[in-house]
Amino acid sequence: MPRVSEIFLVCGLFLSFFSGLALSAVVTLDSIEIYRTHELLKSVKPDVYFQCKGENRTHLPDVKKANELYEFRGEESWQV
Repeated sequence: MPRVSEIFLVCGLFLSFFSGLALSAVVTLDSIEIYRTHELLKSVKPDVYFQCKGENRTHLPDVKKANELYEFRGEESWQV
């Protein structure tokens, strides 16, 4: 019977080699709502972007007003 540490080693190696296959997925942003609760200077426009797990930032130039719900339909300016 294999020891517990050997089982963990085999599982760890398997997950490290094949983690991209099991965990990769397409992420879709359906909606976003911006609040002004943490703004220090009211005259400065916030830099709004979407970033997932260390990937490149996608800036959202269409998001301009606080306290407004934005729904994305795949026709935004950063997708052209």
